[in-house]
Amino acid sequence: MRTAIIAIIIALSPLTILHGQTQVEMNQEAENQYINTSKKLNSVCQVILRKYANNKIFIKNAKIAQRKWIQFRDSQVAMKFPQRASPGYYGSVLPMCYFNYLTEITEDRIKQFTQYTIPWIEWGVSSGITCPSGEQTEANYMAKDKALNSVYQLILRKYTKDKIFIKALKDAQRKWIQFRDAQIAMNLSTRPSMGHDGRVLPMSKFYYLANLTEDRTKQLTQWTIPWVEGDVCGGTVGVFEEYVM
Repeated sequence: MRTAIIAIIIALSPLTILHGQTQVEMNQEAENQYINTSKKLNSVCQVILRKYANNKIFIKNAKIAQRKWIQFRDSQVAMKFPQRASPGYYGSVLPMCYFNYLTEITEDRIKQFTQYTIPWIEWGVSSGITCPSGEQTEANYMAKDKALNSVYQLILRKYTKDKIFIKALKDAQRKWIQFRDAQIAMNLSTRPSMGHDGRVLPMSKFYYLANLTEDRTKQLTQWTIPWVEGDVCGGTVGVFEEYVM
């Protein structure tokens, strides 16, 4: 039903020619934007590799984390557009929607990586930054993890009849967990001495785990909100079981 609605919207709206652009031109523009964003990510990666050149453990973990992120990125896109291989399923807007989502995910990755290009700020009195205890950061992470699990379970219930989506969702979540763990390993190896400090290690681990988990919760939350009519790039977002044919 939802696919039919989108097809009607595309047919009746000026989407195919918007602001003097044809759909083909908009598709190409979206692809070019993604290519430029991908180049920006690569540039940030190269800066990091140069800055941490003497930290072999970090470089190794950074490369692993990036490979895991690419796997997660691809599975996340497949989760939003699981029928991408089916000709005409999403209409002529699919290339634009596909590249726009790739750009969005890549921009998030650039934000994650950019923090490694700036000097580390020491926690403590001299910096004016209050250092939370390991117990506080662990409790905060546990709360974030519980919130993520609640959102994940809600999505499973809402889309229970959409077997294709559920399979893609579970795959994306598994890939995210693998990426998360690799990213934590990368983060904890920024300074070789970090692992030898019994106070800093758990605090840093749970602090970063909480941040990554909160980001994932925000990313998944959009699937708990009903589809907004006219959103031709929504993919599986908001397509609850009452819409699935």
